[in-house]
Amino acid sequence: MYATVTAAMLTVTGWAAPPLDVPYPTLTPMPSYNAQRAYRHFLTSPYSYRTYSGSYPGFTVREFTPRGYERYSQGPGYIHEEITPRGLEHYEVEPGRERVIVPYPPPVVYTVPDLPYLTPLP
Repeated sequence: MYATVTAAMLTVTGWAAPPLDVPYPTLTPMPSYNAQRAYRHFLTSPYSYRTYSGSYPGFTVREFTPRGYERYSQGPGYIHEEITPRGLEHYEVEPGRERVIVPYPPPVVYTVPDLPYLTPLP
Protein backbone atom coordinates (compact mmCIF):
# COMPACT_ATOMS: atom_id res chain seq x y z
CA MET A 1 0.00 0.00 0.00
CA TYR A 2 3.04 2.29 -0.19
CA ALA A 3 4.21 4.18 -3.23
CA THR A 4 7.61 5.65 -3.91
CA VAL A 5 8.29 8.95 -5.63
CA THR A 6 11.36 9.63 -7.72
CA ALA A 7 12.39 12.87 -9.38
CA ALA A 8 11.81 11.31 -12.81
CA MET A 9 8.13 10.71 -11.99
CA LEU A 10 7.47 14.32 -11.09
CA THR A 11 6.44 17.08 -13.42
CA VAL A 12 7.86 20.36 -12.21
CA THR A 13 6.75 23.59 -13.75
CA GLY A 14 7.98 27.04 -12.88
CA TRP A 15 11.13 29.05 -13.31
CA ALA A 16 13.54 26.64 -11.70
CA ALA A 17 13.46 23.01 -10.64
CA PRO A 18 13.54 22.45 -6.87
CA PRO A 19 16.52 20.74 -5.28
CA LEU A 20 16.24 16.97 -4.99
CA ASP A 21 16.45 17.02 -1.19
CA VAL A 22 12.91 18.42 -0.95
CA PRO A 23 10.68 15.87 0.80
CA TYR A 24 7.82 14.58 -1.32
CA PRO A 25 4.71 12.86 0.02
CA THR A 26 5.48 9.16 -0.40
CA LEU A 27 2.54 7.41 1.22
CA THR A 28 -0.84 6.86 -0.30
CA PRO A 29 -3.79 8.00 1.76
CA MET A 30 -4.84 5.76 4.61
CA PRO A 31 -7.17 3.02 3.32
CA SER A 32 -10.70 2.82 4.61
CA TYR A 33 -11.59 0.69 7.60
CA ASN A 34 -13.08 -2.05 5.39
CA ALA A 35 -10.00 -2.10 3.13
CA GLN A 36 -7.77 -2.48 6.20
CA ARG A 37 -9.90 -5.38 7.44
CA ALA A 38 -9.82 -7.07 4.02
CA TYR A 39 -6.03 -6.74 3.76
CA ARG A 40 -5.54 -8.04 7.31
CA HIS A 41 -7.79 -11.02 6.47
CA PHE A 42 -5.76 -11.61 3.28
CA LEU A 43 -2.49 -11.70 5.25
CA THR A 44 -3.72 -13.90 8.11
CA SER A 45 -5.94 -16.32 6.18
CA PRO A 46 -4.88 -19.99 6.59
CA TYR A 47 -5.68 -20.94 2.98
CA SER A 48 -2.92 -21.69 0.48
CA TYR A 49 -4.43 -19.55 -2.31
CA ARG A 50 -5.36 -15.99 -1.35
CA THR A 51 -5.95 -12.85 -3.37
CA TYR A 52 -6.39 -9.20 -2.53
CA SER A 53 -7.37 -6.45 -4.95
CA GLY A 54 -8.11 -2.88 -4.19
CA SER A 55 -7.91 0.66 -5.41
CA TYR A 56 -6.90 3.75 -3.55
CA PRO A 57 -8.11 7.25 -4.26
CA GLY A 58 -6.12 10.17 -5.49
CA PHE A 59 -5.43 13.30 -3.49
CA THR A 60 -4.14 16.85 -3.84
CA VAL A 61 -2.17 18.95 -1.37
CA ARG A 62 -2.07 22.72 -1.88
CA GLU A 63 -0.14 25.23 0.23
CA PHE A 64 1.86 28.44 0.25
CA THR A 65 5.53 27.81 1.03
CA PRO A 66 8.65 30.00 1.07
CA ARG A 67 9.19 29.02 -2.60
CA GLY A 68 5.71 30.10 -3.67
CA TYR A 69 2.41 28.34 -4.21
CA GLU A 70 2.91 24.56 -4.43
CA ARG A 71 0.50 21.83 -5.46
CA TYR A 72 1.18 18.09 -5.30
CA SER A 73 -1.36 15.76 -6.89
CA GLN A 74 -1.52 11.99 -7.05
CA GLY A 75 -4.10 10.15 -9.11
CA PRO A 76 -5.88 6.95 -8.13
CA GLY A 77 -3.99 3.66 -8.05
CA TYR A 78 -4.72 -0.07 -8.05
CA ILE A 79 -3.08 -3.01 -6.28
CA HIS A 80 -3.47 -6.77 -6.74
CA GLU A 81 -1.69 -9.40 -4.63
CA GLU A 82 -1.84 -13.18 -4.66
CA ILE A 83 -0.35 -15.70 -2.27
CA THR A 84 -0.21 -19.13 -3.86
CA PRO A 85 1.82 -22.29 -3.25
CA ARG A 86 4.27 -20.86 -5.83
CA GLY A 87 4.81 -17.69 -3.74
CA LEU A 88 3.73 -14.08 -3.66
CA GLU A 89 2.71 -12.20 -6.78
CA HIS A 90 2.29 -8.45 -6.60
CA TYR A 91 0.88 -6.16 -9.27
CA GLU A 92 0.41 -2.43 -8.83
CA VAL A 93 -0.68 0.33 -11.18
CA GLU A 94 1.32 3.34 -10.12
CA PRO A 95 -0.73 6.50 -9.90
CA GLY A 96 0.20 9.56 -11.90
CA ARG A 97 1.98 12.24 -9.87
CA GLU A 98 2.45 15.93 -10.48
CA ARG A 99 4.16 18.69 -8.55
CA VAL A 100 3.61 22.29 -9.59
CA ILE A 101 5.47 25.27 -8.12
CA VAL A 102 4.35 28.80 -8.94
CA PRO A 103 7.07 31.07 -7.58
CA TYR A 104 6.31 34.44 -6.08
CA PRO A 105 6.91 37.38 -8.43
CA PRO A 106 10.18 39.25 -7.97
CA PRO A 107 10.03 42.40 -5.84
CA VAL A 108 9.25 45.61 -7.69
CA VAL A 109 12.03 48.19 -7.58
CA TYR A 110 11.10 51.76 -8.42
CA THR A 111 13.76 54.10 -9.75
CA VAL A 112 13.38 57.84 -10.15
CA PRO A 113 14.81 59.11 -13.42
CA ASP A 114 17.15 62.07 -13.40
CA LEU A 115 15.07 64.76 -15.03
CA PRO A 116 16.50 68.19 -15.81
CA TYR A 117 13.52 70.13 -14.44
CA LEU A 118 13.95 68.50 -11.02
CA THR A 119 17.51 69.75 -10.53
CA PRO A 120 18.04 72.57 -8.01
CA LEU A 121 18.29 76.11 -9.30
CA PRO A 122 21.74 77.80 -9.23
